[in-house]
Amino acid sequence: MPHIRPLTPDDLSQLRHFWIEHWGGEQMFMHGEVVSYHQVEGYVYDDWLGLLTYILRGDECEITSLNSLQEGRGIGAA
Repeated sequence: MPHIRPLTPDDLSQLRHFWIEHWGGEQMFMHGEVVSYHQVEGYVYDDWLGLLTYILRGDECEITSLNSLQEGRGIGAA
């Protein structure tokens, strides 16, 4: 069974590396705003085979990244 867990402060270094490797930098540009890796919350799937990050703004949640590193396993759906 897959393990999904919340990001923790201990994950920040790995999250930074993951974003650089898979998104090309440690920041996302959304709606004219810069969002850095240390500003987001998220979930890790099975030792970084999948990642979802998001930022909360008031009563809205905006996804900043969604990664599935192995196709056909349902990682993105999970």
